[in-house]
Amino acid sequence: AAAVNPRTGYVYIVNQVGNSLTVISGTQVFTTVYGIVPSPQDVVVNPNTGYVYVINQFGQMTVFSGTQYVTNISPIGAQPDSLGVDLATNYVYAAGNIHTVVISGTDIVATLPVGGHKPAANPINGYVYVGNTVLSGTTVITTLLVSGYEAMAHPVSGYTYVLDRFSNAIAVVSGTDVITTVTGNYPNTIGVSPIDNLVY
Repeated sequence: AAAVNPRTGYVYIVNQVGNSLTVISGTQVFTTVYGIVPSPQDVVVNPNTGYVYVINQFGQMTVFSGTQYVTNISPIGAQPDSLGVDLATNYVYAAGNIHTVVISGTDIVATLPVGGHKPAANPINGYVYVGNTVLSGTTVITTLLVSGYEAMAHPVSGYTYVLDRFSNAIAVVSGTDVITTVTGNYPNTIGVSPIDNLVY
């Protein structure tokens, strides 16, 4: 897993085997940070605060500021495996199969009965999508009529794309409405390009 801080240009890469975090600046390794949670699964950066969050599947999280250790947050729940950040609220969402934990800075502010993978914040409508659930901050707004797994929000069109792995489809969501579905072939992850508006 990797994450980018667009303000500093740093790229953060988690190393599961070495239990470390590699920080790249341009084409060079800037530093390698040790002492993070064991077997890290995912990393996310909040460029507004400069905080870097690293999580593992055992409900443990390490928080850095740039490349400096800040604190550990533990436990945050059963088997969280992915992270997302809402830059409008600065909330970080740690999602797992059973529930999602919402973090502000280094404090847990809510634990929601919402399961999913790779939460996505939509900067156009302000919603956060976790699995097939739509959130606003720490409030559950609705549940989409798809079997959601991973979501990705397009920062230009405002559409959110939700992988529906059980039906091999990608749901195109506008706000809280599924407007169409696109057939895939066991889609597992998704990305969007704000330049050419293509979805991969």
